Amino acid sequence: MSQEETTEAVSSDFEAKLNVFLQKKGKSVEDVRTIVTPASMPSAVTNEGLIAALGQTRERYTPPSYEGVGYRKLRFFSGIQPTPVGEDDFESWMDQAVQMMEEWQCSDIMKRQRLAESLRGPASDVIRSIRVSKPSAGAMEYLHALDDIYGTTESEEDLCVRFCTTYQEEGEKLSQYVCRLEKLLHKVLVKKGILASRLDQVRMEQILKGACSGNLIALKLQLSDSRQNPPSFSKLVRDIREEED
Repeated sequence: MSQEETTEAVSSDFEAKLNVFLQKKGKSVEDVRTIVTPASMPSAVTNEGLIAALGQTRERYTPPSYEGVGYRKLRFFSGIQPTPVGEDDFESWMDQAVQMMEEWQCSDIMKRQRLAESLRGPASDVIRSIRVSKPSAGAMEYLHALDDIYGTTESEEDLCVRFCTTYQEEGEKLSQYVCRLEKLLHKVLVKKGILASRLDQVRMEQILKGACSGNLIALKLQLSDSRQNPPSFSKLVRDIREEED
């Protein structure tokens, strides 16, 4: 069933329940229209109870939000060692989480919910503690907290140096180099060594600096407007692989 069909079905269900509710109150849909029109404000005051009840009924049967329908879910992570079957180790989970944070086209509240849904056991307790101590904490703060407990002990400075001195190896495809570089960039981000808004720019600058001399695809990127208007990671890799094929 499509989103439109689902919404229509839920709306019809609400209307049916609304009619039943009104009949029990000895009211009709016309009475509701009278209540909510400006000309009837004096009489509306006498129907405050009905208005409140209608509001509660509407909240109960309002169609759910379809924000991000069909999104890619994260695999589970619990922080338990050895890693249980069906879960990711922390590094794998974090790599995917950072990538999804870029791909998910939704609010930060929804991102927090999706991150929390992928956590189990001790890792879930970490987020539960943050929610209590700092209710306003954003999704990236969730990742920072998890990294403090389960992540690498390398400092922000060490990771930045590693990232800036990582070059394409002889015989390595440019797309493979970009993916290898991305893992380091994720670690720098989680360690607060870079702002999320700067990811695309910093990634492109290092690719152009670190690609093997004479790499034709890198040269093409250099001559395009990619330095000034860098694409996202997924689009960049897709474009590079199309060139490699």
